[in-house]
Amino acid sequence: MLKSLAGVTGMGLLLRHAGVNVDYGNGTWIDANGRASAVPARYGNGRILLTAPAKPITESTYPAVLDPQIIVTPITQP
Repeated sequence: MLKSLAGVTGMGLLLRHAGVNVDYGNGTWIDANGRASAVPARYGNGRILLTAPAKPITESTYPAVLDPQIIVTPITQP
């Protein structure tokens, strides 16, 4: 469980935990035909939440993926 939301950007969430920064990007729902839908990342109660809208899910050709970008960077002390 991530403990500290450091900020929200247009790209997603910035979290800090155990000596690292975690950039957790908004997700993209992509179906088998390449149709993509935005899935905003949210944060609540120490958890990252990605909730895809119903319409893209029901209209998708499967298989489909939910694809956020995650970048972990160590926090270095001066």
